Amino acid sequence: MREKAPPTAVAFDLDGTLLDSFDAIYEATVLALRDVAGEERARAWRFEDARAHEGRAFEEIARIAAGSDLGPAVAKRYRERFPEVASRVVRPFEDVAPALEALARDGVPLAVATNKPAPAALELLTRFGLARPFRAVLGAGDRYPPKPHPGVVVDVARALGVPPRELAFVGDAGVDVAAARAAGAHAWVIVREGARAPEGADRVLRSLEELPALMRARAPSGDP
Repeated sequence: MREKAPPTAVAFDLDGTLLDSFDAIYEATVLALRDVAGEERARAWRFEDARAHEGRAFEEIARIAAGSDLGPAVAKRYRERFPEVASRVVRPFEDVAPALEALARDGVPLAVATNKPAPAALELLTRFGLARPFRAVLGAGDRYPPKPHPGVVVDVARALGVPPRELAFVGDAGVDVAAARAAGAHAWVIVREGARAPEGADRVLRSLEELPALMRARAPSGDP
């Protein structure tokens, strides 16, 4: 694998990185389990269980929570339940808008690469007025498996016109780090509110507002 070059573009994970959506994901999961698998199975899915599998594609979470037979039906019901829950619960983190505005002013190419379906991700970004800075919003799905498979990271680098070794991929979970490293990208993580950083990250951020200065400092000589 070629040595990584200084990053010239940034791609973000969505849930837990740009959007504070964990509570909404947990609530919609419990509702979907109750609808499909019954009250007992729904009560058995604890908050701690959801934390342990944070960052995985929901199809995997549904199989873990409901079993392989009911998993697909739970995932389908979750997709139906999530929009209403998200409208009440999901919010952007406070550091997101200032960071995106500064990066966009500096001309840094930006994108989103998420395990959520791309249309759902774009709808949420649009709802919060965050979609404009992004040149691409890609979701794992038909074209490649979910993260930690590197496909979505490789594709988002291509969409931004840079090789993966020039991409900083910013996420919050172990699957984000694994996908970035497998793709040959810079694996950066955002760690908020005392959470533990996933192992293997190239850089740990405490706020996304650190990003503009980092990108300026790493710009190749001669760049503005």
